[in-house]
Order: sequence, then structure tokens, then C-alpha cells
Amino acid sequence: MKKLSFILFIVLTSALLFGCEKKSTKPKVPHWHIVDSPTTNSLNSVYFVSDDDGWAVGKGGTILHYENNSWVIKTSPTTSDLNSVYFVSKNKGWAVGKGGTILHYENNSWVIKTSPTTSDLNSVYFVNADDGWAVGDSGTIISYHDNKWSTAESPTSKSLFSLYFVSAAHGWAVGSRSTILSFDVTDWKVVNYPFERICGLSSVFFVSESEGWVGGCQLLHYDNGAWHLIEPPAPTHSIAALYFLSSSNGWTVGEAGELPAYPVICHYDGNNGGDVFSPDNFLYSLYFTSSNNGWAVGEGGTILHYSP
Repeated sequence: MKKLSFILFIVLTSALLFGCEKKSTKPKVPHWHIVDSPTTNSLNSVYFVSDDDGWAVGKGGTILHYENNSWVIKTSPTTSDLNSVYFVSKNKGWAVGKGGTILHYENNSWVIKTSPTTSDLNSVYFVNADDGWAVGDSGTIISYHDNKWSTAESPTSKSLFSLYFVSAAHGWAVGSRSTILSFDVTDWKVVNYPFERICGLSSVFFVSESEGWVGGCQLLHYDNGAWHLIEPPAPTHSIAALYFLSSSNGWTVGEAGELPAYPVICHYDGNNGGDVFSPDNFLYSLYFTSSNNGWAVGEGGTILHYSP
């Protein structure tokens, strides 16, 4: 939840402009549908193994599974807030959260695993079943190798909120105060932030080793070794999460407008913006299995499905 509190702080102190115009009424993008949710607990992360097999985690240790075309609550071994979920296969998954909580899905159930940290963990990512990473508060980085989690050397004390790997040898992590880290084969290094404004970054996503995006109180585009700031003419926008299917097809969820801000989903079409949808509740995570099948989760157990 610390990541979510930080995102709200971004709204109060920043003015990212990202193709989301302020409206007196809520603009709607076709094909996003509200789905029945079995919980009122906020959901912080969503991940799909396939079109018909997905997971979401959130407040109070909430775990949901999408099966047989509906979402159901699964038994959780923790009441700690869960901030991120990732699956390497249908039968093997991981979730991390508050106080260093680490859960592993195996043999059709979730179990608690020994954690090398008590810091809040905000994001987890696996390159394969035997190679995983998680990042969290105060620059915490832990790695999974040889069937155990261990602390990795971190070049920063800034909180980290999101990570993404394009291969086992190359990864990225982002966090507070414009922190960007890159992983190259064995070591994490701080990336020189090329822009004047210092602000929080909450999500990172790459479509290839040479192209990716970072979102937070600003939207950054990484292209062939160079970072570019995307600032289309629009009101304030704070990005909580982003997901890109290609260089010209991406989605973000977050907040827009003058205070009080309102929740938005924005579609990036490669030309500094596109469609805008403002749901009733704030959204914290999204995942697409294809350009025609996507999910977003958030405040109060909200679940939205994209199906044109």
C-alpha cells in the first residue's frame, strides 16, 4: 500500500501531461466492462497466465483467481497487504508485499516462503522458474536463485516500486525521486536521470531490449539508448501502472485533472495520446494477454475487462 500512497502524493505535487483531457463528465472508451468482484478489498496487482487463467492480489492478503469465466477468492496464508503477483507457469507463481512477505503458489495452494528482508516489497518479476527478482522500500533488492531468496546489492536507498526484465542479463527498476536502475549481467547500476524535474516513478515496461516506457508523475520513452520525455498538451496525470503491447499500442492507469483528481485509463497510440476512460474507482494495475483482451484492477476490489 505504500506504493499506492506514494502515487497519491505524486498527484498532489506533480503535473504530468498525458493525453487525458479534463472533463466535466466521465469520458468512456468502448470495450472496457465492469466485472463482478468477490471482494471489496483494494487490488494492487493483476497477472494472467492465459486468457482464462489469471490472478489478482491486494489489501489484507487478498488473493483472487480467474477461473471458469469468473473471479473467486482463494485461501491466503497471510493478512499482510500484497503488492505484486507474477506467474512463471500455470502451476508456479509468486506474490510479494508488506513487511517482506513472500508467497509461493505450488501444488494448488499458496504458502509463505522465508524472506531475507522485512522491508515492504512492491514488485516481483521472474525471468524463468529459477531466476527471479523483487524490489521494495529503501532500495531493497532480493533475488531468487538455487531455490531460495537472498539479498542483492543495491546501488540506491530510494524506494523501488516496479521492475521489468527483457532477458536474464538485462533488467530495469524504477522508484522514488526519479530513480532508474539498470541490471547488466551481474550488477545493478543507477541510471543518470536526464531531465530536470525530480519526481516519483511507479511503473516500467519494455517491449524489447532497445525500447521501453517508465510512468509516474512523468511518462518517459526509452528508445535505442536514449530517454525521451513525452509531454502532450493536457492537464495533470499521474501514472500508477502501464502496459505496452507494441511501440504504438499501450495503456496506462492513474489519475488526472485538478484536485480532486479523477481516475483514468489512457490509451497510447504512438502519437502522444489517444482514448481516455474514467472509471468510478482508481486503478492500480493492468495486464493484457493480447491487444483484444486486457484487465485492470484497483480500489475497492474494482475489476475491469477490455474485450472489443
